[in-house]
Amino acid sequence: MTDLTFIIPIGPAHEHLAQRALDSVAAQTVKCDVAALVDTERQGPGVLRNRMLREIQTEFVSFLDADDWIEPTFAAETLAEYRRIGGDHYIFTDWYDNRGEIVQTPCLNGPDGYPLSVPDRKPYCNGTWHVLTTLIPTAWAQAVGGFDENLPGFEDTDFYLRLCATQRCGHHLARPLFHYAANGGRALAFLQHPDHERIKIAVMQRYGGRMGCCGDAQVAALPVGQKQDGDVLAMALWRGNRSEVGRVTRRMYPRISFPRTAWVDPRDVTQSPMLWKVVEQPQPVAAPVSRGLNLAQIAQASLATVKRAAVPDYAPPKDEPPPPPVQARPNVSRVMRLGQKLDEPIFIFPVKDYPSYSDIKRLVQLAGFDSATKIDAFSRRPLIVVSPESLPALDGIKARVIAWQLEYAGDYTHNYDGFTGEVWASDKAWAEAHGAKYVLMGSHADLGGTLNIDPAYDVTMLGYMVARRQAIKEQLASLRWPVDYPRPEDRDYMLRLTRLMLHVHQHDNAPFVAPQRLALAAAYHMPVVSETTPGIGDLTDYIEQADYDGIPALVTTVLKRKTLTASGDKLHQYLCVERTFRTCVMEALNHES
Repeated sequence: MTDLTFIIPIGPAHEHLAQRALDSVAAQTVKCDVAALVDTERQGPGVLRNRMLREIQTEFVSFLDADDWIEPTFAAETLAEYRRIGGDHYIFTDWYDNRGEIVQTPCLNGPDGYPLSVPDRKPYCNGTWHVLTTLIPTAWAQAVGGFDENLPGFEDTDFYLRLCATQRCGHHLARPLFHYAANGGRALAFLQHPDHERIKIAVMQRYGGRMGCCGDAQVAALPVGQKQDGDVLAMALWRGNRSEVGRVTRRMYPRISFPRTAWVDPRDVTQSPMLWKVVEQPQPVAAPVSRGLNLAQIAQASLATVKRAAVPDYAPPKDEPPPPPVQARPNVSRVMRLGQKLDEPIFIFPVKDYPSYSDIKRLVQLAGFDSATKIDAFSRRPLIVVSPESLPALDGIKARVIAWQLEYAGDYTHNYDGFTGEVWASDKAWAEAHGAKYVLMGSHADLGGTLNIDPAYDVTMLGYMVARRQAIKEQLASLRWPVDYPRPEDRDYMLRLTRLMLHVHQHDNAPFVAPQRLALAAAYHMPVVSETTPGIGDLTDYIEQADYDGIPALVTTVLKRKTLTASGDKLHQYLCVERTFRTCVMEALNHES
C-alpha cells in the first residue's frame, strides 16, 4: 500500500512536458501513486486538482504541475521529515529554478524574484512564498475544500492561506527536492492580469485583511454570520440546526435551520439550491413626493393617515355577544407522527462533505430518515454514526449510539478501537471477526435509473484505480469503459449506459465488501461481478464472484449471457424492493443481537 499520491493537472500547452513529471514520480525511491488529468475543456488547474483530490485515498497528497518535476527522493525525505517532527505540519522544501540554481525563499517583492528568508513553520510571512508542491495529509487538503475554482490565479496561495487559517501550518525542509521549470513565470504572468490587484485584495479579505503568518491569530476566515459585499438574504432549507460551508466559496455560514435566514454569497446559493432559497427583501417605502405642500401640510397629512389607519372599518353593535374563545385542538396526527419517529434513527454524518458519502446521504433521505452532524447526548432516538473519521467517545452520552462500518473495512478497523457503543458492519466476515452486528445495506429504486436499451459501455468499476484494478482493466481493454472518475453531473448518465458493475478489491489480502457500490449497482439494475469476498453475506446468490486471476474470464462470460439484464433485475428486486435500505435499518434496530 502506498502512502502518497501525486496529483498532476495537465494543461493543453503542457502535454509535451507532462511525461517528465510523470517519470519523476515513477522514479521515486518509495512507491507512489499518481492521478493525472488532461484539461481538454480548459477548466483550469484548480478544477482538475479538486476533481482528483475527491478520489484520493492515500494518507498523503502532493500537487505537481505538469511542467515541473521532483527529485527521486522527494517522497522518501518529506515523509521521513513529516514523521520526525511529529506529524503536525505539512512539509515544503527548497528547489531548483530553471537555471539549476537552488532557491530557498523566493519572494515576489525581492530582487530578481528571490530573497527573504522565511522562518520554519511560517511559510507565508512578510510577503514570502513557497511553491505549490509540498507533502500534505490528504485529510487536511480535503478538509479545507481544495482549491477555489473561481480564482483565475492565486488559487494556490489561497489554498495554503486557508490551511494557515485553520492552524494547519507548514515546516521547511532545507533540501532542494523540486524543479520549478517556469522560474516564477506563471506568477509573474498573473501579476500582469488586469484584475490582479482586485483578486489579491479579495483573497486578503478572506484572511483578516492581510497575508499573515501561519498560526497568527489575525489570520481568520470570513466572520461567520456577517454580511459581505454582494451577499443575498437566503433561507436555510434543511431541518436540524447545523452550520454549512459554501460549496463555491468554502465560507462558513452560521448554525441555523429552516426557516431561518442568513447572508449568503449568491454563488453558494446557485451551486446548492437544495440548501438555500433567496428571500425577497422588503423594499424601503419611498417618501411621498410633495407638490406645493409646505412642511406643516405634509406633517398634517401624515397624521391624518395614521389616525385613519387606527379606526376599525367595522364595530359590532354593543348588544351583540362577543365571539366565543377559540378552543385549541390537539393535533392528533402530529402527536402520532412524533411518537412513531421515536423508533426511527437519526443518522450522524461528518461535518465535512465527503463526496464518497453522497449515495449514503441520498439513501438516508429517500428512506425518510433524519440526519444531523452532532450527537445529542440525551436523544431518545437511536443515533447511527456513519463516518470515516475517528468515532466519538461516549462518556456521559445517554443516547443509543451505533457506528455503522460502511467503509472499505480493512483500512478503517482502527477507528473502532475503544469505541464503547454498538457496531454494525455490512461485511459479514468482518462483523464476525470483530464482534459487530451484520447488517445488509439495502438500496432504493430512486437512487438510480433503468439501464439504457442501447448501452454505450460494457463495464465500470467506479472506484479508485489502484495498480491491481488497473491491471484488470488493461486485461479487459477490448471492452468499452467509461471514464474512471465521471463528473458528478455526468455520473447518472454514465451509469445508465453501462452494462456491468465490476468490484475488484483495493488491496491485496483485503477481501472486503464495498456495500455502497453494490447498493448503487442494484439501483441501476446492473449485474455485479466481484473478486471473491468471504463476507458477501446475504448477496451470495445475487453476485458473480471469481478469484483475482479469474476475473477477466468471468466478466467476458457474463457479458455474453442472454440473462445479463435479468441478473441486474434480480439484484434490483432484492435490494430495492424486498430488502430496502429502510427495511434493513429498521429490522436491525428492532432485533438487537
